[in-house]
Amino acid sequence: MNAPMHPGTLLQLTLPVRDLSQSENGNVLDIAHPILLERFYPRIADFNASGPLQIQAVETPCGAQPQVDVFRGRWPLETMRKIHSALPYGIAARILIRGPFGVGLTPLATPDLFFMLQELALASGAADGRLVIFKLFEAQNNPDEKRASSRIIKMLREQGLSVLLEDAICFTADAAFPPEHYQECTRLSLNVHHEDFLGLPEILTAVSLKDMIGGLDSKWRDPETPEYADAATLTRALTEVVRQNADEHVVVALHSHDTGFSTEAYAAAMDVACSQRQTFRPDVLPSGQSFAHINEVLHHLQGKNPTAQLTEKQETIVAEMSQALEEVRAMYQDYRIDTSVISGEERRRVKIPGGAVPSTVRLFIQPLADRLKISFEESKTLLLQHMEQAWIDLGKPHSVTPGAKFLGQTAYVKALREARAKAQDEALAHAELYRELPTELLVYWRGQMPAEPNADVFACLCDEYLKRKLPELLPEESYRPLHENLRENPTDKDSARQQLAQHGLSLSKEATQLIESEEVQQHLERLEQLDFYLSIPSSYRLHDEVHCVGPRMEVYEQQRQQFESEHNQKEEKLVKLFAAKSLDYKDTIGTYRRIESLLDHIGLRTQPIAGETESRVPQLQEEVQRILDLGVEVPSFDDAVLAGLLMAPSSNQRLDLSVQKLVFFPRDEFPQEWSHELFHDPGYQADSPYAPLALGAQAQEAELFWNKLAQTFYLNPDWTPSERLDSFYRELNAVQDPSVYEWLLSQKRMQKTPIPFS
Repeated sequence: MNAPMHPGTLLQLTLPVRDLSQSENGNVLDIAHPILLERFYPRIADFNASGPLQIQAVETPCGAQPQVDVFRGRWPLETMRKIHSALPYGIAARILIRGPFGVGLTPLATPDLFFMLQELALASGAADGRLVIFKLFEAQNNPDEKRASSRIIKMLREQGLSVLLEDAICFTADAAFPPEHYQECTRLSLNVHHEDFLGLPEILTAVSLKDMIGGLDSKWRDPETPEYADAATLTRALTEVVRQNADEHVVVALHSHDTGFSTEAYAAAMDVACSQRQTFRPDVLPSGQSFAHINEVLHHLQGKNPTAQLTEKQETIVAEMSQALEEVRAMYQDYRIDTSVISGEERRRVKIPGGAVPSTVRLFIQPLADRLKISFEESKTLLLQHMEQAWIDLGKPHSVTPGAKFLGQTAYVKALREARAKAQDEALAHAELYRELPTELLVYWRGQMPAEPNADVFACLCDEYLKRKLPELLPEESYRPLHENLRENPTDKDSARQQLAQHGLSLSKEATQLIESEEVQQHLERLEQLDFYLSIPSSYRLHDEVHCVGPRMEVYEQQRQQFESEHNQKEEKLVKLFAAKSLDYKDTIGTYRRIESLLDHIGLRTQPIAGETESRVPQLQEEVQRILDLGVEVPSFDDAVLAGLLMAPSSNQRLDLSVQKLVFFPRDEFPQEWSHELFHDPGYQADSPYAPLALGAQAQEAELFWNKLAQTFYLNPDWTPSERLDSFYRELNAVQDPSVYEWLLSQKRMQKTPIPFS
């Protein structure tokens, strides 16, 4: 159980500390820094005890943070555990998840998504009485892409974890999307969360509007603000649909990045919510440049809403929390991206979310300038032009992860393709600029977008996808003519169905009618739910002495056995129904599903993006165990598996080198490079290749050496100690700098290496 909120309060604040780190420096800032653990998070209890306005939740490592943690030498789950230990009792930990992508950038198979969400919940204290709120969004507000996460959160709650769900509706301020658009998106999402999934418990606690771009405005700031961008209008609309479709306890929440509008927008939304007696939870911070500040928002409510005010003591506490946050921000000043290079107006016009500004600068604008040998400003102008056009061509996608990254990547590829065509004096049709996109982008852009895409561009994307995918889907030589026929109409499913039938890929009318009958569909829908539940291996569930033993585990095992029995009974029933029509159930349903799957590769993709993804966790568990057999230590087995899942999520990848680095040479220091001035060492390298390096630079060279050697050992698990020693000396003799050579030799002699040799 969690401590109650202050009696009668309608306003509950969330502190998006993690998003501040992403928006300012790409998640480099350590949100579990000792200063924050000692002087920021604990003060929340003092704040809540000092007045009616309450802080209800803190956003913990999520979004892109866990991946960056691995890059920077941190264990993501350890970061969560540290924050959990510092957060006062009764404060919720909020974890932002991207539908089937979890906290990564690759869609995950159901068992892998379950493993990820369970580990995040455990590390955040969900088994220790802390409420963990999974804030679930899907960039294009596709409710079917939320279904897997929603079900998994229900399963986690079923097994005793204190988890709930906040449904986030992605928002773009554009005339194409009036308030009614977001009301309908909310209704469809709530239908998914209210699904009767095997009788498991309800989990919805909040519905929020997620404005990553910062386009939400207010008539308080500008009386000419259109309704589609007005915070008060949208809050009123969201409140209406929540009250019609959810329990009365469900909270309305708001998340808006600051491009110059959010302070007044938050104030107007809070005023409307309070006037409607609707519990409201905005995302604000004491300081920083990414979100509206608590004091500034409340200043706009003075004289309008007496309940939305700070007491004097709360003002003092906010100032002290702000000071702690600013001290940590200052430590990472050199790693902060100058986000002002893309103005607020440009972000709103081109649809660049606040959290994507650093990556847009680092991953697209600067590399494009380097590739085309143009200035940063020229590159920025070119990229933003391509982004703005691509946003329209692709169906006005909500620019939220992963869509935001994909939009930038699409614009980058287009700009390079256009520049190469001009250099070769080649004339390309507009749609042809999209030909060279990576396959993962082709898959994504074929999904349902908020608006209609450009027909020529969409056809080009579909054709390019089929050109790459058909040899895998239909590899037989006899299907080669079918490949060409399908590509003639790459968006036409009806034509494709006829083409498949002409090549023997069809069912009889009687078989199709049976499958699509109401009785069979009801059985298949129930089987799908049972398959989903049973697809999670028992080994993924909680079994240790702290979290899930005794009666709770017995109940889970009994329920699983019950579902397995029902699954068998349903299949037996279907076998009889098909046999009555002289049809083999498994062969017929297998053919039907293959045809439907093939058709989903034509034109608009309707199946969830993770539908055919293979589970990765079992392979990672084997790889991690081989590492542990070398004698290294990690915080826990699952810490290493999760790190691997974040950095090497595909079945054709081995453990990422950054995970190897983390496993074999973990650092307890701040995440900056060792040559940073905070370590009192410039890390310079003299002009002479044989001059001694500065101490910090020696450490970097040594780290790279041991990392490379660790990777070699890992790829050769059968080597004897003698073979490992030979490998060490071969690598050592290749080191040119004598100071590094001596240091490495000394480490080996004193047995202070980060990897074992026997």
